[in-house]
Amino acid sequence: LLEHARRTLAAAADGAVAVRAVAEGLTGSLRVGTVDYGDHPPRIAAALDAFRAGHPRVDVTVDHTPWTRQQAAVRDAELDVGLCPATDAERLLDGLEAEALHVESVSHAALAAAHPLAGRGEIALADLRDVPILLPERAVYPAMYDEIIDEHRRAGVEPRVISSALSPMATIFQQVATGAGYVLLFEGMARAALPGVRAVRVRDCGIVVRLYALRRAADRRPLVSAFVQRLRDAYGEGAAPA
Repeated sequence: LLEHARRTLAAAADGAVAVRAVAEGLTGSLRVGTVDYGDHPPRIAAALDAFRAGHPRVDVTVDHTPWTRQQAAVRDAELDVGLCPATDAERLLDGLEAEALHVESVSHAALAAAHPLAGRGEIALADLRDVPILLPERAVYPAMYDEIIDEHRRAGVEPRVISSALSPMATIFQQVATGAGYVLLFEGMARAALPGVRAVRVRDCGIVVRLYALRRAADRRPLVSAFVQRLRDAYGEGAAPA
């Protein structure tokens, strides 16, 4: 009986160590989202590298769910940490905790390089009144859809919407290059235009977006908090007011 008792106690001790490691965020799994434009991919990669270096026993999976769907993916526990641009945190889904990492303006329109407006140094939203705008269905991301439509209307323009994919960026620019229409670009997106596409500054677009790190408000696991901290480090803590 003594030998059996020793094995039982050893197994219990191993189990306690394993449970403590999970509780402290040293082991487990983490599913994180990403975004595919501007300076974000290298910053997110830096956060991942730093997290993996400090948590070598955590299984990290990078998920490429489009940012338009990451709010729902985090809410539904398909992702543990998501990334999503929005004009303010109040427009995000309930049940999420959001932290602003980065702020940028919606500053450019992407047009086919052959379009007459593409040769200008700067345009106004009114100049685009006869050009279709490529947007996803409103149901994909209602808050951003409404913000874009409202901004056009404030400029006296009723946009002609054509439903389109929103991600990845290469797909968007391919559609623009064929002359299907234009898309409004975050400032970071404007530097990524492909051949056949010209990004032209729009002087009267006042939309400002923040990139938010999203987690479920009820998910207080240390490994989730640790990864959000690595994101803060990669973007510069305090650089983006909420």
